[in-house]
Amino acid sequence: MYTPTVKEQEYVAGLELFLGVSHEDILTPEAIIEQLPKFAPDFLKHLQNLETQKILDVGSGNGNKAIYLARKLRENFPQLQIIIDSLEPKLEQQKKLFQNYRSTSFLGQVFAQTLASASLSTSYDLVIVLHSLYEFPRGTDEEILSLERLQEIMAPHGCCVIATEHPDGDFQKMKRELYPKFGKKSPLSLSLIVANLEKAQISYQIGDIIDYNSPLNHLLELSDNEIGKQLAFLFSDSLEDDPLKNEQYTIVGQWVRHNHRVEDELVYLHTPDVLVWIYPR
Repeated sequence: MYTPTVKEQEYVAGLELFLGVSHEDILTPEAIIEQLPKFAPDFLKHLQNLETQKILDVGSGNGNKAIYLARKLRENFPQLQIIIDSLEPKLEQQKKLFQNYRSTSFLGQVFAQTLASASLSTSYDLVIVLHSLYEFPRGTDEEILSLERLQEIMAPHGCCVIATEHPDGDFQKMKRELYPKFGKKSPLSLSLIVANLEKAQISYQIGDIIDYNSPLNHLLELSDNEIGKQLAFLFSDSLEDDPLKNEQYTIVGQWVRHNHRVEDELVYLHTPDVLVWIYPR
């Protein structure tokens, strides 16, 4: 019988709580739909004549972002039959994914693998990497391994969209300050993504900011250590990483308590995201 690791249990529990209060599962797909005419007009035009659309959700988590995106696409293009293949190596997340897809007709194949190891025999109209690029392995020279494969699996008329933290957000600020203290390599950032895309000569555009705040009212009643445990998923760089140490949880909690913002009765961190659009060769 499969027993999830401490890291996997910690990651899933913290992430699910965060998604429940941040509404990221809705805001990110809505931003993709809103930005399509500006950053992927050719892809959008192609959808008008497409009957079946294949989407690959890389690092799909519980699947909710892809499901919401598919529903919004179906609203705009009712003729589309949408099939979503999912790459999700965490078995705890796979369980939630199957539960969430149960009431939909979108689910295709689920691969319990990473992008690097999966055998994909088809090309995709749309590839989405929504806050999962953080766990792509990196080489010694800060190369994001497997990044070039995103372009390789795109259909000629397709596109790929990456959602990542905006460099001006509090999550990125926290990581820039705490990663060195924790002995971790530099965090994934927009500048690192862009450097890798340019080195690989991959065509891209940086999309518009997705500006929102992450509420903290539910967290500040906890101890610093408990706050750190809830947000430990933010420090997950790879599937092989060990979980944070107990004293590191406390440091994360102290950082949040010292740097949170208050407006009216809302306690929050400012956590904008940004989309990166990638195009076929």
